[in-house]
Order: sequence, then C-alpha cells, then structure tokens
Amino acid sequence: MVSADKVKDFARRIGLDLIGITSAEPFPAYAETVQYRVENNLVPPESQESEDIFRRVQFYSDPQNSLPQAQSVISVGMCYFIPGEADDTRPGRPCGSIGRQCWRDFYGELWRKKANLVKFLESKRVLCSKETYLPYKLVAQRAGIGWYGKNDLIQTETCGSWVIFAAIVTDANLDTDEPISRDCGTCRACMKACPTQAIVAPYTINIARCINHLTATSGSIPVELRSLLGNQINSCDHCQMVCPNNRGVIPVRKQAPNPRREWGTSPPLVPLLDISQQEFEKSFADLDFYKPELRFLQRNIVVALGNIGDPVALPALNRMLNHPESMVRSHAA
Repeated sequence: MVSADKVKDFARRIGLDLIGITSAEPFPAYAETVQYRVENNLVPPESQESEDIFRRVQFYSDPQNSLPQAQSVISVGMCYFIPGEADDTRPGRPCGSIGRQCWRDFYGELWRKKANLVKFLESKRVLCSKETYLPYKLVAQRAGIGWYGKNDLIQTETCGSWVIFAAIVTDANLDTDEPISRDCGTCRACMKACPTQAIVAPYTINIARCINHLTATSGSIPVELRSLLGNQINSCDHCQMVCPNNRGVIPVRKQAPNPRREWGTSPPLVPLLDISQQEFEKSFADLDFYKPELRFLQRNIVVALGNIGDPVALPALNRMLNHPESMVRSHAA
C-alpha cells in the first residue's frame, strides 16, 4: 500500500496545487444544510431539478456510495488565478466580464490531473472510485485544505479562494489531515460587495440571486435583477475580488486549454452577439450554462449591453428585437 506522503508528492509533481486526506466517514452536515436551504427557498427549482447533487442529497453524503470499500477520501485542488483583464470595456467597445474559473478549461485540466493520480494509485494496488459523488467543498474543508468563507467558498492559505476541487474515494487506509481552525472573523467584505445581495447571511447563499446562477439559468433573468448583473455574461468574481484573504495571491501560469483564445478574457460584446452556432460550440459552449445553447449567451450579452449603455450597441440590440428566440427578444427589449 502507498503512504499519504507519497500520494501528496505525486499529486504535487503532476501540478495539483492542493491536496488533503480525510476519512471515509459520512458528511451528515451536507444533507442538513441542503434541507435547510431548500425549505427556506434558497435553492431555485431549476437547480433542484437539474443538478444531481440536489436530487440525491443523502447519496452524496456518504463516500461508501462512491466506493463500498471506502477507507479514505483524497481532496485535490487547482488554483485558477491567472493574469488577464477582467473587464476591457472602453468607450465605443463594450466588453463582457467572465468569471476567472472560466478563463481556461480549468475543470478539464483538473479532471486530467485527477485521472493521472488515480492511475498512480491503481499502480500501487489501491482501489479508487470511478465516479466520486461527494460535496467537494466539504471534503476539502474536512481534509484540511481550507476553511469556509462567508461567501460559502473554501479559503486556502496559498491560493485564497481561487481554487476548484475534485475528490477520490479509495480503499487505502491513509493518514488523514486535520481541518484548519479559521474563519472570517468580523469581515463582511464579500457580503457588502455582492451586486445582487445573494449572500443573505454569513456562509449562506440565495442561489436564485447569485450571478453564477442567473447567467447560467435556462429561464428568464428576473427584471429587477438584470441591472445588477453589470457586464457579467457568465459567472462572477465580485465577492472574491474584495476578499482580504485573496490579496497577494500570486497568479499561476498554467497551460490549461484556452477555448476563448481568439476572444480574450473580456470579449467585445457587439461582435460576440452575432457569432455562429459553430463559433459558439468552438469557443463558448464550455461556459457554465444549464443548457449549452447560444441563445443563453445572447440573452446575457443583451443584458450586459443594456447595463453598459454605450450607444454603439443600439443597432445590434435593435436587430435582436427580431431574433427567432423569444427569450432573446424580450431581454433585448
């Protein structure tokens, strides 16, 4: 059997920035938290219906449902804070803003690195879960990688909250790490900075108001929230940008695939509004949408153009009034 130290050493050598190990005990707090949020209307019906982790809360709360022989759970994280412009808007050239986790195919890169770690473990005769059905943030917290911030994101000592996570359930009896005893103290910077006031209480998000959800939804964006989205066309970083724990995080230069190479990190919105289905599938279909369809990106673009208010967008918005999709027409109006 392999040791925890050897697992961590290999993980770091293949480019995983963070790794921690916890036991295969269940996560009862997850089911309790989700139940509370559903009962208090903090999880929109679309999320409950379309996201497997909400439909099968109890299933996701026990590592043995991913691997009956479970002994340990390995949590891995990858930093996605890279150099680039978050907003390149200037007069005559309105641009969109995309959450940093979508600037590259970071998730695809994380899955590849995780697969390499699984191969290493299996070469040591360790049995690993083929699919891992767990709440990754809770796993990371219990594995000592970080602690929860008031914006419900995991904060880490080296990468701040600019981290995405995955996990592997194994039958190896590995030495475990202790959780970090830290919190945000009296700081409420993220709560004050949220444009839609989606952080309704410390560590509690109203998903229906979160820009991450609003830009991904397959429905209409509520009229009263549209002006609060600014120029966000996918995801949002406002709560992370103001977090004191994120100050001084050193950008990493990862070679993750870049599907938006031709558009940049803050794409110009007027030409983006008229892209073809083929260009969408090539450059933007990997963004966080409940359904990867061009019309949802176009919906977000017309809202962003309306919020920016640059007259250069008027001809394009007028064309959208005749768009074949009623959703795009209504948001353009």
